[in-house]
Amino acid sequence: MAVSARRKQVVTATVSGGEIAVFNVGYNTRSDLRSATHRALTCVDIAHGHQALVTVGSDDGLVQLFDSARLDSSPTKTFSHVHTAPIRGICFGMDDTAVISAGLDSRIVVTDTRAYAPRSVRGKSSAVEIVADAPLTC
Repeated sequence: MAVSARRKQVVTATVSGGEIAVFNVGYNTRSDLRSATHRALTCVDIAHGHQALVTVGSDDGLVQLFDSARLDSSPTKTFSHVHTAPIRGICFGMDDTAVISAGLDSRIVVTDTRAYAPRSVRGKSSAVEIVADAPLTC
């Protein structure tokens, strides 16, 4: 579960089925988003500056971005193979252009959300990886 900075939105994700619910407390509405995976969604976060931007981490190492203000309920971007084990923590960077994820594969990965995939682009990687000595949990 994640709560927006202004406490107007609450996001929850299901352990199975790939369902994400965005509740707008001010308008008493609910929007449903559909994950690209049916594995457990283990962590969610809401962007600091763009309240409709949501990121989700899953058991299959997938990082997804959603814009809950769009009419389409599918992810706006999907970063596959970010982790080789379940993701246990995820958050947006301070300027909302990066997603930081931590997983049971003992890695912290910083993914540039402006890129289409965490890959090498013109010699620069859109993902930065930090390896820990043990699996990371939150």
